[in-house]
Amino acid sequence: MTEPDPQEFSRRVVYSLLRPAVRLSKVAGLSMEELSSLVRLAYYQELRGDGLTLQDTASFLDLSMRSVARLSKLLKTNFFAPDRAHELPRRIEFALWYEPLSLVRIARELSGATKRDVEEAVQTLLLEGRITENKGRTTTYGIARTASRIVREGWVPRIGALNSLSSNIASVVYTRFFSGVTDSFARTLSLRVREKDLPELRRLYDDVIWPTLEALDAQTTDDQGDPRLQFSVLWAPYEAVPGVDAAGLHSDEDN
Repeated sequence: MTEPDPQEFSRRVVYSLLRPAVRLSKVAGLSMEELSSLVRLAYYQELRGDGLTLQDTASFLDLSMRSVARLSKLLKTNFFAPDRAHELPRRIEFALWYEPLSLVRIARELSGATKRDVEEAVQTLLLEGRITENKGRTTTYGIARTASRIVREGWVPRIGALNSLSSNIASVVYTRFFSGVTDSFARTLSLRVREKDLPELRRLYDDVIWPTLEALDAQTTDDQGDPRLQFSVLWAPYEAVPGVDAAGLHSDEDN
């Protein structure tokens, strides 16, 4: 099969990433219009996070300023609580990885985040012991050089963790399909596991994967030559998302 042209190739990769979203939209009963609205909102959030102005964002999305203003208003609602509670602290940790920064510098590094959101995220990181406060002529904040595994209950942290996972998937896809960088890795295995052996998967993470990654992290220095990576380990029942029949009911609802 001949290689597609670059534009067609890009469309095909993005289409493959959209299929899981469409599959879950089908199960959740979202209409095409609702899904399209969410895509517009996600596109807006991404561009604003890149530092584009409202006018530039409107031009990029080919939308009116009124439509963009409406998206801006939505971005400030509780719908985005998981992004503020989970994603922003994680971004701040990354910003502090190489050197301590003041609140002003942190806000400058994180385009699209308000000063209030940054201040709240910094306080969260301090309370959880993930960063340190260095008081002086100018107060700065630095990364706590101890690995930690913080698991929180509730839907907001779970959505935040999903954002981290999907961000990592996007990074893997980008490096493997678009950038030519070869320092990413992805494998999907299909296998059969007995029900009583499923806890072995958790032990694999707790006893092997986590200690190995913790040791590797401890060997790094403040040298900016050390790459920052995201590492995801994935497993799930095969084809876990249910289908729907012609009447819109789950075809495996009673299984």
